[in-house]
Amino acid sequence: MKHLLLILITFLLIACSKEIEIDLPKSNPKLVINSLFSLDSLWSVQISRSTAPDWDSAYTPIVADAKVDLWENDIHLGTMSYIGKGKYTLPLYPKVGKKYTVRASAPNFGEVAEATDSIPTFPDSFTANLDTNTVRNYVDIYNGNALMNPLNIFLKDNPNEQNYYRFQAIYYDSCICNVNSVNGINSLYNDTYRFNALNEDPYTEKLNPNIRDFYANDTYFNGNEHIFTFYIATGDRNKFIYGGTGYTINQVTGEIIGSAKDLYVELYADLYSLSKAYYDFSLSYYKQSYNTADPN
Repeated sequence: MKHLLLILITFLLIACSKEIEIDLPKSNPKLVINSLFSLDSLWSVQISRSTAPDWDSAYTPIVADAKVDLWENDIHLGTMSYIGKGKYTLPLYPKVGKKYTVRASAPNFGEVAEATDSIPTFPDSFTANLDTNTVRNYVDIYNGNALMNPLNIFLKDNPNEQNYYRFQAIYYDSCICNVNSVNGINSLYNDTYRFNALNEDPYTEKLNPNIRDFYANDTYFNGNEHIFTFYIATGDRNKFIYGGTGYTINQVTGEIIGSAKDLYVELYADLYSLSKAYYDFSLSYYKQSYNTADPN
């Protein structure tokens, strides 16, 4: 009887599978403008085209024959030059508070694509400190307990305008790499490593805890000072994530072999002032990537 019941359940599970064909509507491709611009970078724009939902290529469908024009507060700054891989550039730097518009047209595309955005102002004041006198025990289900210190970020928001922010706890000059050198660990390089943090601030967006960026807008503290507090594992970092370094030293040659992880030099709190368009895009991207909430 037990064997009969098992066979019957298996049959029922298999019978629930049904293939359904969906006739997706066809539409003409459109030009797509992608650009992330900041004060310290020359203008760069990538032009591609939209694709059907059943597109199976691993490559971005770039457009190499577009005419791309840049406007600043309705003043034409110039036409961008094509440099390959769908990218167009203009040797100019963006400015704070200016409205920039990119217009793109290309053969076989009936509509002109247009995108507008600006670089927002930075907050009136911004400071940060790591409270080494306060220790909190955090229980991680995979790596056991970790001792965490509060990272306090003091922000004075600009009044009379909507502002959008992104925070990061970053170690500079960090080494998370494999090494093999008779001269020691020579892989220590001037680079950045974003740090995991425990975020319980009520005015930040609640995203997947694996995301190492924190987002907030000034809806609840417009024009005022707010203190954001994030908890990070500092001295207990190796136990918290990796379980310690894993390199060995050859006693004959002095050569370092293996993996040298978590060699930190300086900790910084980075703040980015974002446009609303980039803020909304980032939240939508993370929510869809981690399936944490409605991406709209």
